[in-house]
Amino acid sequence: MASESKRKAPASDDSLGIEVRFIGHRGIAWEGHESPEQPHQLVEADDESQLSELPSEMFNSQTRPPTPEPQPSASNLAVPVEDTDENLKQEFIGYIRRRIRASTSSSDPDADYEEFDNNAKLARAANVTSFHRLLGVINDPTLSLAAINVERLNHIMQGWKVDKRKDAFDILFYQYIAAIETVIDIWTKQTANTDSIGRTKADRGAQADVPSWYGQCILSGTSKLVEGAHIIDVKATKKMGAEGDTTTLWIQLKNFWPIQAAQNANIRGNELRNVIPLRIDAHRFWDANAFAFRPIQHPTDPQRIFLQMVWLKNIENPDSLEIWDHQAFGSVVDFRRGSRFAGKVLYPQVEHLDVYELYTTDETRCPLPDIYFLRIRYAVQKLIAGAKAAGALKDIFGGEPPSDSGGLIRADNESKAYMPQDWDELLEAAKKQGILSSEAAERWRHCILEDAYEEAQSQARELAEFERQSKKAEGRHKQGGDGHGERG
Repeated sequence: MASESKRKAPASDDSLGIEVRFIGHRGIAWEGHESPEQPHQLVEADDESQLSELPSEMFNSQTRPPTPEPQPSASNLAVPVEDTDENLKQEFIGYIRRRIRASTSSSDPDADYEEFDNNAKLARAANVTSFHRLLGVINDPTLSLAAINVERLNHIMQGWKVDKRKDAFDILFYQYIAAIETVIDIWTKQTANTDSIGRTKADRGAQADVPSWYGQCILSGTSKLVEGAHIIDVKATKKMGAEGDTTTLWIQLKNFWPIQAAQNANIRGNELRNVIPLRIDAHRFWDANAFAFRPIQHPTDPQRIFLQMVWLKNIENPDSLEIWDHQAFGSVVDFRRGSRFAGKVLYPQVEHLDVYELYTTDETRCPLPDIYFLRIRYAVQKLIAGAKAAGALKDIFGGEPPSDSGGLIRADNESKAYMPQDWDELLEAAKKQGILSSEAAERWRHCILEDAYEEAQSQARELAEFERQSKKAEGRHKQGGDGHGERG
C-alpha cells in the first residue's frame, strides 16, 4: 500500500495528479459542510489489521431538505399568503398526476387523434413520458430552488392576467414540458448530420490523458479496463456548434435547478475538464442512466469536489424505501474498501448516496472535472430517469402495442433512422421489469424508428428547400449588383 507521504506528494510526471477517496454515506441534501468520515483504506489480503466493518450509518435513509419559507414579492398577491411553496408544490404534483391519468384514458383533453392509430399511440406515449419526467423533477429532494413556488405562480397569474390557479398551472406545465423536450432532444437524438461530425483532436487527447491523472476508476478503484467517460455526452456536444456551447442546455435546465452560469460554458478549451475515469462497466451504466453523480462543491477548498452516487430508481417517490437491486439491475464494487465476513474479505457495492472526494495535487496540470458540466449532466439524467420507474413505464406502454404495419424501415434505409437513446432505454427497462414482452417491445421499436425516419426525411426536405431558396436569393443579389454596376 502507498504511504501517506507518497499519496500527498506534489504532482509530478510519475505521480498521480488526482486522488479519490470514499468519505462515507450522506443524505441527499448534504452540501459538504460537515466533517467527513475517515475513508475505508484499501484492504490487503494478508494484513488483517487493515480490515474494518462497514459502518451501519452508511445505510441510513436519505434526508429531505427543509421546506423553504415563502418569499412573496408584492403585497397584492394573487396566491393567498398562507400558501407555502411546499403546499403549492404538492398541489402541482396532484395536477400533473391528473394530467397523466387523463392522458392514459380516453378523456385526454389534448387528444385530437384516433385511438388505435400508430402515430397516436406514439404521440400519447411521448406525452406521458414527458409528464412523468416533470413529476420526477418536481419530486427531486435536491431541488433547493422549488420549481413551483408562490412568487413564480404570482408572476404568471399577474403577467398572463389569469385569476384561476388551474390556468396558471396550465401555463407553467407547458413551459416546463417544452423545456424538458428541448433538453431531451439535444441530449439523446442522433441525426445523420451529427453522426457525420468528427471528434476534435483535443477531445480525443483528453479522453486518453485524463485517466492517467487518477490511475484508477473513481468508483471501483481498479486500474484495469478504465476509460475516459465524457461528462457532457459526445452526441449532445456535436449539436452545440464548433465551440460546444452548453448555454441552451443551461437555459432550459435552470427552470428546475439553480445551476449558476459558468464564466465559460464552452466545452471547447475545457476538454480536459469534461472527462472522468470509469471502468468499462461503470461507464456503460452511467451512459445508460442507471446512476448519476450529484456534484457537491467543497465549501472551502477549490482543489476538492465531492461526487455523490445516485442510483436512479423510482425517483418519482423520494420517500420510497425501495433499494436498488444490484443483482437485477447491475452493480459497481469498490475494491478500495473491504470487510471480513466468515473468514473472507468482501468488497462492498457502491450504494445509493455514497460520497467520494476528488482532490487534485496540481490544479493547473491536472484540473478537476468541471462542476458546471457535472451539474448539467446530473440535471439531464434526473430528467431522463423520471420516466423509468415501473409505474411510469406502465403508463407509457399501457394498452396494445402499435400494429406491425411493415412501415418504412427496410434494409435500404435503416441506416438513415436513428433510434433515440431515451426510447431505447425505456424499452429495455420495460422489458427488464416485465412490462413489455420482447415482441411488444420490438413493435414499439419499429414504430419509433418509422417516426424517426419520417422526421429525418422531413428535415432533409426542409434543408434542401432552404438551400434552394438561399441559392435563388444569392443569384438575385448578384444580378442586382451587376445591374447596378452597369448603370453606374
